[in-house]
Amino acid sequence: MVLIQLEIPIQTVKHSLQIAHENGGNYFKPCPAQELSDEILKTVDIITPNESETFVLTGINPDNEANIKNAAVHLLKKVNECVIITLGSQGVFYLSKNGTNAFLPTNKVNAVDTTAAGDVFNGYLAAGLATGNQIESAIKLAIRAATTSVCKKGAQTSIPYLNDLEKK
Repeated sequence: MVLIQLEIPIQTVKHSLQIAHENGGNYFKPCPAQELSDEILKTVDIITPNESETFVLTGINPDNEANIKNAAVHLLKKVNECVIITLGSQGVFYLSKNGTNAFLPTNKVNAVDTTAAGDVFNGYLAAGLATGNQIESAIKLAIRAATTSVCKKGAQTSIPYLNDLEKK
């Protein structure tokens, strides 16, 4: 499993996604937001845009339930397995090629610093999937981790340990 973002040259992203797709799978966080070719998206197995990234990729503003679902359907036509749209304090919507989909809420907390929330979510999701969790249970764990992270200041210092999440 390879987790990759857009903070490196696009040719490196494209090549890495292709190799990972051919050898077991990849997980792609399209950040920072930018338009991507269908050629790149067809090598993506799982994509996890946030609201602004979803808008850039689809032209659909995910500002209500219908638009969120439409954007996910639009993206799912271009990727191989699953679209997971992160919605901040509203939780996550996911749609898989096998037809499973759900809005998964997050617990309401008093956010102190959201700097690392996306990275924490994506890291926990990738780790959960790599260790054999089903998609929905991996997403739920990632939501718990990201929600926990926003309650502390800082980026690295806010990342919860797995055993801390299991106690909750």
